[in-house]
Amino acid sequence: MDEALMLAKVLEVLRAEFPSLKRVALGPDTALVSSGLLDSFGVVTLLAALDGAFGVEIDVEQVELDQFDTPARIAALCRASLVGRPGGGRRG
Repeated sequence: MDEALMLAKVLEVLRAEFPSLKRVALGPDTALVSSGLLDSFGVVTLLAALDGAFGVEIDVEQVELDQFDTPARIAALCRASLVGRPGGGRRG
């Protein structure tokens, strides 16, 4: 999945999982965690949603909270998780 498509999907997931973000003009560099729009419980919810959307399992012990601070960073994290997975990022 290319970067633009990955980012678009991350933005879609964020809007679907967090209705309060529908009022925010979300862009690639919108601060989520550092601005308080997303807290640590929200990150856990987001991880589950990303798994459902992309089939990625992100090990929370190997990532830093700031990797969830912007949609662009989240997309990069998902992309890296897909690329690093056996099978070239394909599920099943």
